Amino acid sequence: EDALIDALRLPRAMSDKAAFLGAKGIPLGGGKVIINSNPEADIEERKAVYESVSRALEVLNIIFTGQDMFTTLELVLHMSEFAPNSLIGHSSMPLGGKETTPWTAEGVFSGWQGMIRANEGEKATLQGRNISILGVGGVGSNLVGLVVANGILAPDGENVLYVTDNRKEALDQVRNTYRELVEAGRIVIFDNPDDIFNAPAEIFSPNAT
Repeated sequence: EDALIDALRLPRAMSDKAAFLGAKGIPLGGGKVIINSNPEADIEERKAVYESVSRALEVLNIIFTGQDMFTTLELVLHMSEFAPNSLIGHSSMPLGGKETTPWTAEGVFSGWQGMIRANEGEKATLQGRNISILGVGGVGSNLVGLVVANGILAPDGENVLYVTDNRKEALDQVRNTYRELVEAGRIVIFDNPDDIFNAPAEIFSPNAT
């Protein structure tokens, strides 16, 4: 039942995104595929499930799909063997054989900027604002990089980036990559994910289940 609810909600949201892209000249519709597969199962077992999905997509011949939650680049490349015309991961596609999470992060980051401008005017920026990122996996870690690269944590500022994840290795990656900012208190890492809900942030970005 939960999967069915997701299968109905997600394409509705994707259709809204597609409508926005359509206005930008990208003629794609919205849709989602829900795969009832254990992400911790043996990879060969998972590949068999994804092979069946890819064959169905190829028959429909109207759906493009790619990486998403628990659908890794390895699985997408495996699917592309059976659905070369339907997989974004296929070598013939613009992003073929590449991680797509940086592009997703760019979209989220642009959404932050658009939200601020919609609320405060076209000249409003993200500079000087506290931001919370829940989940620093593929998308979240790229968002941290975008915050740093775009100077939102300016040396003369006092704003803070709060991050958390339920995986120690993901948090250690942030600590090691941005050690100076962490030591300066500009990036605050919560080992307990629940703590981030009390952080004094203007922007809260959930990037995890």
